[in-house]
Amino acid sequence: MSDSAELASPIADVRDVVETYRRYGVLASDWREVLTAAGDALDQLPQPLRSEARIPRLVPRLRQLAAGGLTQGDPVLEEVAAHIHSLLEASRIPGIPRPDDEHWEF
Repeated sequence: MSDSAELASPIADVRDVVETYRRYGVLASDWREVLTAAGDALDQLPQPLRSEARIPRLVPRLRQLAAGGLTQGDPVLEEVAAHIHSLLEASRIPGIPRPDDEHWEF
């Protein structure tokens, strides 16, 4: 991935919300705002990076989750989790654990 630094904060935010919910069933009180803000930040990335990271497909899913809520096993939730996983596998963002790290969700 070309310039993964621009992805760092929104991807980490999405990962924190999604993986904490998937693993522990816990949501922070501001989880909707976090997903919405992450989607907005990703939507503002330069076009080449947006295309390379498949952001145009991710942003509507984040908005869908923020509007409709999170449910264990939801296909949209699983799609977002897989997308975040692939972004983290494809890039090395300083301070952000990769999926192959022992405790990558935090």
